[in-house]
Amino acid sequence: CSRYYMTKLKQVFRSAGAVLCFGAMGHKDDIHTSHQVGTTRFGKDPNTSVLDEDCRLHDHENVFVVDGGFMPNALGVSPALTIAANALRVADTILQKAII
Repeated sequence: CSRYYMTKLKQVFRSAGAVLCFGAMGHKDDIHTSHQVGTTRFGKDPNTSVLDEDCRLHDHENVFVVDGGFMPNALGVSPALTIAANALRVADTILQKAII
């Protein structure tokens, strides 16, 4: 199943103009996935972070990031539940502060 999807994804990427498409990492029969996190640092200081503590962009008050970007680094396991829990936390904050 994973090999099928890797083949299909390579076709999609190549049709979109990708020059290099990497598949499995390591042994030719291994399938590798990764969870990209840490792409949008959060914190109090807009000079050192993109998001505030509520995962809101410092410079756009109605934009919230609720994917794995807020996480400072990768976990040893899938971050799906942590991302979902944070999304619920942010949604509660939006409702409580009547930001919408």
